[in-house]
Amino acid sequence: MMSTTYKFTIHTVDQANAGTDSNIFLKLYGDRGISPEVRLNKYISGNAFERNKTDTCSIEYDKDYGEIYMIEVRSDMQYAAPDWLCDYFKIEKKDDPDYSITVQFPSGYWINNKENHRMNATSGYDFDLPTHTTEYRRVYGGFHYIPPNIKFVKTIKTSVLVDVDYNRVDVFETSTQTSLEVEYQAIKAAFDFQINTSLNEQVDNKLQQVEEIITEVTIDGAQTERTLQEIWNESEYNFTAKLGSDTYSFTIPYTRTFAGFKEVPTMWTEVLEPLEN
Repeated sequence: MMSTTYKFTIHTVDQANAGTDSNIFLKLYGDRGISPEVRLNKYISGNAFERNKTDTCSIEYDKDYGEIYMIEVRSDMQYAAPDWLCDYFKIEKKDDPDYSITVQFPSGYWINNKENHRMNATSGYDFDLPTHTTEYRRVYGGFHYIPPNIKFVKTIKTSVLVDVDYNRVDVFETSTQTSLEVEYQAIKAAFDFQINTSLNEQVDNKLQQVEEIITEVTIDGAQTERTLQEIWNESEYNFTAKLGSDTYSFTIPYTRTFAGFKEVPTMWTEVLEPLEN
């Protein structure tokens, strides 16, 4: 795992009492991971975060967190007049002279408590969620015990959670198509703070909703007892989202159609409830 050095330029607003002597902590959210929190004052020489002052520092991290789309800032609110009125953060990479993003704080946004303040990149970060395609996959449902020589009509149902399974998200570098390993929490954060709002519009505002599918089936009688398992065809939206220089590929299930049964060995220690006539 290669280390990466990020360079930070931080400007405090030119306004009375805008500066602070408190300790300021920073966490990075990138398309390849989430950084540990660091205390910025440790890396800035002199009196940091004074009114209309531009502070700079470079911090070496143990890995490359990719292109940063959000930062999390907090203050320990120590010393007199601890409130801070930040203007912007500019973030660059030491080994990539073309990389630069800016996080512009809203006008009049004071950091005046110990809470975590999250700010999205306001320039220099590319995000795109193109129109989805549709794919299908086979899934299996419940089991049904069928006594011999009886024909049944049965109402069966299944349900689909219209949401992203973060364990099935593939991440790769867009230019080289190289597969990347990104931890679960970093993927979830990218969706929570970037993708889900745009995504919800494309799935008719059904994200995180449960769709229930009900159908009636007829099962012909046979000379011997049988155990049948449901087969369903699940329809999925297939998306590729561009986050900075990386691509996130993922699917969202949205409905199922009944495809039939497959017979499985009857090995139950107790008889399952038979299907209704």
